[in-house]
Amino acid sequence: AVVSTQSTGEQIVSVKGTCSDDIDEAIEMIKEACQLKPQILLENIEIRAEFCGKIIGKGGDNLRGIRERSGTRILITREPVNGNDELRLCSIEGTREEIDIAKQLIDGEIISEIEIRQRRKNKAAVKECMHQEL
Repeated sequence: AVVSTQSTGEQIVSVKGTCSDDIDEAIEMIKEACQLKPQILLENIEIRAEFCGKIIGKGGDNLRGIRERSGTRILITREPVNGNDELRLCSIEGTREEIDIAKQLIDGEIISEIEIRQRRKNKAAVKECMHQEL
């Protein structure tokens, strides 16, 4: 069997041969190969601009770590989403599993930042109460 491919947005495979068993075997091998190849997806999520610094990290360390741990490609835009200065677009490219891991890691960075801000706010409130009692 002879296999040739054409790429026109879709992949078209032509199988030619003289022995029907060889042709059937080639078709089955192609079907298996298509099923084994992981599907690469692109997912866009919106992130509040105030958390982008935490997600990216100093010198890009946090974002680099998220990319390495998840196996994804990630891009966070600097431009506002639809004119909303409070939102940034985060594009994540990878398999479904890789994207899900990246989103969990991004959520973890955001939760960490929220917890840090809450602790600072609580400390400030305690200090204010202590000064009022004196």
